[in-house]
Amino acid sequence: MKKFKFLSVCFVVCALAAAFAIVPGAFAEDASADAPVAVTLNGALAEDLSFSKDEKVTLDAQTDLEGRIRWQYLADEAENLWVSVYGENSASFTLTYAKVFNMLNDENAAQIRCAVGEVFSDPVTVTLKEQSAPIAKAMSASPFALTRSAEEEGTGTDEGTGEGTEDPGPFTFTIEYLDENGIELADSFVYPNIEKNTVVHLAVESPVIPNKVIHSLDGESTDTYLVSGAYQMLYPEVSVVMYKDGTPQTVVDPDKKCTLTVNYLKDDGTAVDEPFRVQFGVKELYNTKITCPEVAGYLPYVQLAESGDYVQTNEILPIYYCYTSQNIVLNVYYRETDVPYTVDYYKQNITDDNYVKADSRTYTGT
Repeated sequence: MKKFKFLSVCFVVCALAAAFAIVPGAFAEDASADAPVAVTLNGALAEDLSFSKDEKVTLDAQTDLEGRIRWQYLADEAENLWVSVYGENSASFTLTYAKVFNMLNDENAAQIRCAVGEVFSDPVTVTLKEQSAPIAKAMSASPFALTRSAEEEGTGTDEGTGEGTEDPGPFTFTIEYLDENGIELADSFVYPNIEKNTVVHLAVESPVIPNKVIHSLDGESTDTYLVSGAYQMLYPEVSVVMYKDGTPQTVVDPDKKCTLTVNYLKDDGTAVDEPFRVQFGVKELYNTKITCPEVAGYLPYVQLAESGDYVQTNEILPIYYCYTSQNIVLNVYYRETDVPYTVDYYKQNITDDNYVKADSRTYTGT
């Protein structure tokens, strides 16, 4: 799932199947040797692209500079507000329909650039082709929704650079349900007011829609109705579930229960504590914070869905909502860490056999 601009305030990046074809004549023969950062496709300087939802293309950053790489899109032309695409920090950026879906302006176009440190490439304009009208983006909210203004979202620009200032949160997790043309089929699932850096474990089942079946989730082909995974809230999160024509097989049974199991494990699978289990009802939001048990010499980690990296956390916010009975499993992994310990030093008295404390020192180790 990815971070975007939700409306004009939330920063969105999601992934659905898609992408891009080259506009003839849109590339020079070679990347500019004078540009400190250049965006290229197969070694040629990228200027303008057109794309459709059934295509994709990988852009590359060419530079001799050292520094953090960020891919950015122009969120507000009037304010010159550029927003970094969360999770895209390598020299290559594979563009898909979903990744630019919420970046598009009223002309179905977006501007994308690459930043290395504080040096920026020239922007590349990407345009959605074969689209008779601007895509309708999901706007409706579920009962968990909270509408917030741009001021409440904490977005803004740095007056000196025009760069987007860091959003302190709280953030919103949104799941949109769209057809293959980007038209909303059901109210979005919206969970608001998540504090920054909170580790969220999501398990939300997509609604059953007559004559429609799941086609993809964040750009990856799938037929599963359960959107799940762990995320660290650093930006607003938006995921997109796309449907196609078909006969749904999922049956809603309101009398059944969903079961959550949290396993506390070492990397070799050995349990360090008894698992946590709880049941909650179908169409019942479960969001009681989970506190990981303390284990001497170990710290708990959770694997993130997007990057596959492990993040250390002592608390996890579950966001679970299902239409059918589901077995949800979350594994928390415990890894060794340095722990403080104190050593007291004693010396023997000269006049007798007793000892007196001479020094006390604190060390760390496993």
